[in-house]
Amino acid sequence: MPIKVLLWQGPSSTDDLKKPSPHAAAFSSSTSALLKRLVTVSLVLLGSAFAASTLFVLHERELEKQPRLEMHSVPMSELIHTADLNYDLSLVVASKTQPSPHGTPPPSRSSPPPPSPLPPGSPASPPPSPRPPYWVIDSLLPPRPVNAGARYNDTTDAYLVQDARPGTILIGGKGLAAPYKFLEGATVLLLAVCHHQPSIFGVVLNHMMNESMDGAFCPSSRAKYPNFVNSTVRYGGPNAPHWTVLARASSPGAHAVVPGLFAGGSLLDLNRQVARGQTVRDSVAFYSGYVAWQLADLKKQIENGDWLVAQAPASLLLKTPSASNGTQFTAALTAALK
Repeated sequence: MPIKVLLWQGPSSTDDLKKPSPHAAAFSSSTSALLKRLVTVSLVLLGSAFAASTLFVLHERELEKQPRLEMHSVPMSELIHTADLNYDLSLVVASKTQPSPHGTPPPSRSSPPPPSPLPPGSPASPPPSPRPPYWVIDSLLPPRPVNAGARYNDTTDAYLVQDARPGTILIGGKGLAAPYKFLEGATVLLLAVCHHQPSIFGVVLNHMMNESMDGAFCPSSRAKYPNFVNSTVRYGGPNAPHWTVLARASSPGAHAVVPGLFAGGSLLDLNRQVARGQTVRDSVAFYSGYVAWQLADLKKQIENGDWLVAQAPASLLLKTPSASNGTQFTAALTAALK
C-alpha cells in the first residue's frame, strides 16, 4: 500500500516572512482606527466633565455672593386657628394666644384716688400687661397709600400702599431668590405679625390644589361638616402642618382681616350658616400651610421691586376656586388697582 507524505513548503526567503498577509493588514488598520476613536471619545468626555465641574464651581461661587434668605416659621401659638378644627384635622395647631395690643393704658390726668389697701389674705392684683414690641404696634397702624392725596373706600377700592402690614396683599413675586423662588407670580394675603420675633405670615391666595376637604376630614368630621366635604383645598404655603380658614361670613372667635373677610372663627357655626342659606360654601376657603418672612427680609424684597403691596376689598381676595387659580386671579386684582 503506497504511503502519502504531506510536506509543508515554507517561505523561500526571510523577506517572505516580513510581508504581512492581507488579512493581518486589514485587522491592524481597523484596530488602529478603533483606538483612535476611543481616545477621541475619552478626551471629549473628560473635557465635558471638566467644563461641567467648572460651571458648577462658578455657580456655587455666584450663589455665595447672593444674600441668603431663610424660610421662617411662626410659633404654633401665634398662628390664627379655627375652633372645632383642633380635634377634626390632624394638621391643626394649638389655639392662638395674643397679648393685649395696646398694653397698659397711661393714667389719665384726672386720676381717681388710689384704691384702699387690700385686707390681709386677699389675692394680689395681676401684674400689668407688658408693652407689645414696636413691630406689633406698627402693625396696628393703617398702611399708607402710595398716592397720599387720594381717598379710597376699603370695602370697594384696591390701591397700592407703602407698608406691608396685616390685611395687605403682596402681588407678583418677581425675581425672588431661594427659598422664596416658588412664590413667583403669587398673591399673598398677610394675616398677622408674630409677637415673639419681628416676622409676619400669610397665605397664598392663587394656588388651588387637586384635592378636596373630603381627603382631610376623618369620617366623623365628614358627618360634622357635610357642607365643606367638597370644598377645594388651597395651597397656603410650605410651612405646615397648619390650616387657615378664611370666610366672608363672621363666626364666633373670628379675626377680621379686612372689612368683610374673616380668619379663623368657628367651622361648626360656618357649616350651620351654609345649611341655613345665610352664606354659601365657596365663601369659606381652606388653606393648607402658610408662608412667613422676617420683616427685614420682606422689606428688602419690596425695596428690590419683587413685590407690589396693595390694599384690596374682600370681594377681590376670596373668590370661587375656578376664579382663584394662577395668573387669572392676579391679573384681575392688578387691573382693579387705582
